[in-house]
Amino acid sequence: METAGSTRSVLSVLIGTGEPWVVDTLTKVISYALNSDYDVRFTVKESGNQVRRAASLYDHGLAVLFFDTMRLEGEGSLFDRALALVRDLQRQSNAALIVITTMRPRGFATQMERAGVDAMIDAPFDIPVMKNAIHAALECRRLRQAKQAPLQEGRQSGRAPRILLRDDQTDLLDIYTMMIWKRWPHATIVACPDARAAWEELESHPPDLLITDLNNAGMSGIELIERLAERQARFPILVCSASLPDCEAEVRAIAGPDLRVGFLRKPATVASLVEQVERLLG
Repeated sequence: METAGSTRSVLSVLIGTGEPWVVDTLTKVISYALNSDYDVRFTVKESGNQVRRAASLYDHGLAVLFFDTMRLEGEGSLFDRALALVRDLQRQSNAALIVITTMRPRGFATQMERAGVDAMIDAPFDIPVMKNAIHAALECRRLRQAKQAPLQEGRQSGRAPRILLRDDQTDLLDIYTMMIWKRWPHATIVACPDARAAWEELESHPPDLLITDLNNAGMSGIELIERLAERQARFPILVCSASLPDCEAEVRAIAGPDLRVGFLRKPATVASLVEQVERLLG
């Protein structure tokens, strides 16, 4: 993701633990390992079901689960519940997955590896081991994405789409970026929390798609769409706002017949956002 004043990509990290000291330790170690390459954002969940929900709603680049300090719901032994969680995460998420545990029953490591764990670490762990595991897991994820990338991305030209995101809330920009990259891993995404920067970007590098909120400071989404309509913009717009559907008629009237506009009410799920983006890029 390109952001004004930043050359680093955002990496969303999901941590599974119910212990504050583990949160403190892992956030420090992960930040130390990755801060030179990524703008790291953390989400912490204390139970297996909370981790599942977070993985289904948002895309994470890395998930680190400390089984011994988590509440693992379900039936069977602790091992069975841990294995079920890993399998669920592999179905729901494309994240690199690291497991930390003291559990080592017979066949544990083999089954975890087959279920999709990228790296396993014995607890307690030291910083060099954790750092190496993080980079190894992210490399595994990169290789998976390369194999899974669709043969045709974006428009009929075959090139990856360029998408501009406009929202005052930087955390939402990160979430949208992760959602889009889950489907288009090679897309160019330009995130603009600032109205002036967004307009300059639209003028200098027209995107394949603009995704914008309506209630933005500096220049509202409605004002932005009005300007684009006046200048006869030819790229589609996806309005993603909590104000919908109340403002939909007004936006359609301003956009006119020539400007393609789609609508998505906040909060958006991965599936609904991807569906709208595919429709507008198609």
